[in-house]
Amino acid sequence: MWASLCAVALQMAFWRRRPDPGLLHHSDRDSQYASQEYRGHLAIMKIQQSMGRKGDCWGNAP
Repeated sequence: MWASLCAVALQMAFWRRRPDPGLLHHSDRDSQYASQEYRGHLAIMKIQQSMGRKGDCWGNAP
């Protein structure tokens, strides 16, 4: 999966929902979510990024 594909999906969700600034976006540590491109989009949209610790497979369980 490419960072640009994830960024486009993020933009689509953002413009459909129009969340308030400060939304918390949790993801795993895959390269597309940690990329400078994706993180730049989050910053522009004023979305706070959250990632689990390395090797923590339970981070997305709840």
